[in-house]
This record gives sequence, C-alpha cells and structure tokens, in this order.
Amino acid sequence: MQLEHVFSVRADPDATFAFLLDVNRVAGCIPGISGVEEQSPDTFLGTMRIKVGPIAITYRGNATITSRDEANRRATLAAEGTEGVGAGRVKATAVMQVEPSADRCKVTITTDLAIAGRLAGFGRGIIDGVAKRIVGEMADCITMKLETAAEAPAPRS
Repeated sequence: MQLEHVFSVRADPDATFAFLLDVNRVAGCIPGISGVEEQSPDTFLGTMRIKVGPIAITYRGNATITSRDEANRRATLAAEGTEGVGAGRVKATAVMQVEPSADRCKVTITTDLAIAGRLAGFGRGIIDGVAKRIVGEMADCITMKLETAAEAPAPRS
C-alpha cells in the first residue's frame, strides 16, 4: 500500500531536514511510540501502539535510516515490527523529502506499507485513515516545534 503525506513548515529547510533525521525528537511527535532505544546512529528499537476501531495492537520493532542525501534533503527510513501477541507484522519504507517553498518548506513523506495479521483485515480505507491521523498529528507536532524554535529570539550575549 502506497501512502503520501505532504505538510509545510515555516522553518529553514536544513533545520527541518535535521529534525526529521533526529529519531528521538521525531519519536516524541508520533502518537503511540514508546521505549525508543538507539542501537547505532541510524538504527533504533521501539514500540508502537495503534488503535483501530475496537482493537489496539502493539508492535515491537526497529527503524533504520538506510540512506540520506543532505544536499537534496532526502532520506529513506526502513521500519518493521511484529505484534506482541499474534502473527501480525508491519513493514514500511518511508522516503522523506524537504523542499524550500517561499518562507516555508514543503515536507513530503511517501510510504510503502505492508501489513499482515489482524490489522490487515481492516482494509485500505481504514488503514489509510489511521495512517493519515498518525502522520497528521506527527506533522502538527513537528511544525509546532520547528516554528517555535524559528520564532524564538536569539540569545543575548
């Protein structure tokens, strides 16, 4: 399943890209993420709890930044997780792109998502809605943090 999410931030594109590559900062903006542990500068373990209708599913897994192109502000993240109970699996590859746009920057996240298990039974429409909600809340949090930092006055010497 292919998903694309676009949002804009009133912040410097380089600062926005750096924020997106800071997994610990981004994890704090994703609903349901907990227990993030750094395994290496590009690999992290963690837990994500997703609620779909009456069912709450917890996945334990890892995420790895598999490529980064600082000059073009583009990075790829691969993630996979397994359900704590049951045979559910989720696997995703997300490509993040930050582009300048007037006084803002445009962030595009394109995700290739594969789901097996109980969550897969809900169908594309419901999964897409849940993904949009999660990415929307993440985008709002990232936007708030970056725009607040951009508006903060410079420290006086």
